[in-house]
Amino acid sequence: SIFFSTIYMALRDGEVESMIDAFCLEVKQGKFQLDSCPNLCIAKRVAIMLRNIVAKTGRTTVEALLKNVRSVGKRLAEAAGSDSLVVENVTRRVLYIVREEYGQVLRASEAAPLSPDLANSPSPALRPADLHSDVQAPLGLRSLSARSQSGTPPSRPADPSVELQGELLRSGPLTLSPADACASPSSSGSGTSGLTRTLSALNPSLTGMMEAAQTMYDVSQPTLKLQELFWTKGILKQNVIQALKEWTEQFDDIHKIINDHAKDQIHNGDVILTSGYSYTVEGFLKAAIRQKRTFEVIVAEHSPGCRGRQLAKSLAQSGVRVTLVPDAAVLAVMTRVSKVLVGAHAVLANGGIVARSGTHLLALAAKSHSTPVVVLTGLYKLAPVFPVSPGRFAALAAADAVLPFELVQNINASCRKDSGDCIDFFHVMNPQCDYVPPDLIDLYITNGGGHNPSYIYRLLAEVYNPEDYEL
Repeated sequence: SIFFSTIYMALRDGEVESMIDAFCLEVKQGKFQLDSCPNLCIAKRVAIMLRNIVAKTGRTTVEALLKNVRSVGKRLAEAAGSDSLVVENVTRRVLYIVREEYGQVLRASEAAPLSPDLANSPSPALRPADLHSDVQAPLGLRSLSARSQSGTPPSRPADPSVELQGELLRSGPLTLSPADACASPSSSGSGTSGLTRTLSALNPSLTGMMEAAQTMYDVSQPTLKLQELFWTKGILKQNVIQALKEWTEQFDDIHKIINDHAKDQIHNGDVILTSGYSYTVEGFLKAAIRQKRTFEVIVAEHSPGCRGRQLAKSLAQSGVRVTLVPDAAVLAVMTRVSKVLVGAHAVLANGGIVARSGTHLLALAAKSHSTPVVVLTGLYKLAPVFPVSPGRFAALAAADAVLPFELVQNINASCRKDSGDCIDFFHVMNPQCDYVPPDLIDLYITNGGGHNPSYIYRLLAEVYNPEDYEL
């Protein structure tokens, strides 16, 4: 009981707070916006921060680790403002990797005997001979320890779910000492056990069985001991760190993988329409140039920032014929366009996107002329969020970019003088984002390949765990 009565982190709270404060300060100072691809820069920064937190975590359980990562991720998302969806997505992916590595350790524990370190543990609560007596061993380890005592070599069944179901039916009620109960998820507020979550992710058919059995057999309590045992004496920690390292390194290859699709999407004689400046779109078009494609690009300037001029200049210097048009002219030029290319701030669960303002107008104009709309984005922007209230994505920027503040004051002063009322009649807004529904999008090109909007739900299941949709 002493083994589990205290769970601590080697990482001091002060280190976490300093990392979070530094990130919040850089967000407020707009340092990430100076990067050519701010969303990717933020995603990499958050991924590295969470990886460092996991690497410096000492004695803990998977439940406690997931809770800690989720807490830090929520704080970073609150500080990120309009980029909160990207931060939440990165946090969900880290949680998924931890669960996935834990699931692999569980599967390995069913396929092989306990390691010498675990079998020779000095704590009576950890020896295999005791794991199935007064405190039952969790599922797979319970059957393995029983086999080792009977002299029968362990063997892996054809279907692990069959053995798991049999173990639940044959096992007796699980008991815990009062000290162990202090470390239970119910007392910490984490709710569902880590084993239930992991088994649900590995085999969805077990979800109902595990939930029904939870009321009869409290499998969550001994699982906590197993989690801490794996983390401190097993290879779970180093597997998680290695998986997170490999995943963070993949951020550097996202645009390269997307650009590899340019030769299949852009053909000679195409007329491409895009709006504003997008680092992803720029790289995609330049990749087609390197493939010796001959095409024309029409760029809407995206008022009031007019960053479309930057993209037009860059493409013209690369040898592409470019036409710059005002935003209001996209419908007029759509008859000449063969394809529309846009970026995205986030990809939502229903297949829609959150993109820069004016993208919805662009997509509507394309649909009226049956012109395909192609979205270029990385999978780190995939968010399990539904557009219940699309207005929440309409981030507002300073209105003086649309009309100087002094002029707005003069107009309101004149209106108040004429009407005699002490209210402002004239208001200026500068929304930064649009919501584009999935029926206006034809294709997604991601670092995971090309997908239709109707396939987004499947991608969500591949990159996140349903337990983490709500942080």
